[in-house]
Amino acid sequence: MPKQTTIRLPIELTQNVDELAERLGFSRSDIIKTAILRYLLTDRLNDFNETTVGSGNFVRTVIYLNDNLKGYLKQLSSATNTSINALIIYATSKTCDYYSKLLTELGL
Repeated sequence: MPKQTTIRLPIELTQNVDELAERLGFSRSDIIKTAILRYLLTDRLNDFNETTVGSGNFVRTVIYLNDNLKGYLKQLSSATNTSINALIIYATSKTCDYYSKLLTELGL
C-alpha cells in the first residue's frame, strides 16, 4: 500500500514541474514518480550533484510511494550517502530538462 512521503523542492523547480505537468496533462506527483523511475531506478547518477534546500525557499510536496520504491530510495540514499530528498530533486530536475527540451523540439 502506498505511503505518504513529504519532500521539499526548490521553488523554481516546483514551478517548472507544475508547468510541465500542465503541458503533459499529469499531476506534480506523476512527474516526480516518473523522475524517480527514469533516473534513480536505472542507475543514471553519473552526473549527480547534491542539491539541498534551505529554510523558506522550498515547497513541500506530498507523494505516495509503495514499499518497494520507498525501500529502493532508502538503499540508494544510504549507498550514495545523501538524502532521499536530494535524490528526488536531482531526478526531478533532469526529468524537467528532458521533457521541456522534447516538447520544444516537437513544437508543443
